[in-house]
Amino acid sequence: MNDKNKRNRPPKQLRGKKLDERIEIVIKELAEKSEAEGRKYVFNASQVARSVPTTRRTIDRRSSLVDEILDELNSRRRMVTGSATIEQLRDQLARLKAQISERDLQINALRSHHIDIYERFHDHSLQAELLISPILEQEANEAGYCFFCGSESDSFVRKSNVVPFNHKHKD
Repeated sequence: MNDKNKRNRPPKQLRGKKLDERIEIVIKELAEKSEAEGRKYVFNASQVARSVPTTRRTIDRRSSLVDEILDELNSRRRMVTGSATIEQLRDQLARLKAQISERDLQINALRSHHIDIYERFHDHSLQAELLISPILEQEANEAGYCFFCGSESDSFVRKSNVVPFNHKHKD
């Protein structure tokens, strides 16, 4: 019966130095996660309280510890005024402009590579005539007329109506 009661009991609350250490660990983990996502960490007491686990009131009582940790991380608390939204939007705008400039640099680099690739294809490719002529001749014969000039297939070149041009005259 003792084991059953132990399983149903909530975990023992952290107190004193252990609580302070846990708060510091959670704040640093959240800051690392924000930096990994490319955002600057902004302290949120509710989020930290859920992760510790403890209450916001306990976090508020430890404000000096939180301030020290935030100073160490070069972070700040979440603001609750209307100017917080404006500041957040300005930060977001600056971050998005930086992402756009990075993307533009990457696109320009890719464009120059793209141009180089096509120049190499053009310089080292076969004459298009070698690839296209047999296909066009076959399709023109099947259609019965030339796609370019519209003449009938009867007037297409045949061995009987081709006159060879030789430099030597046969008399």
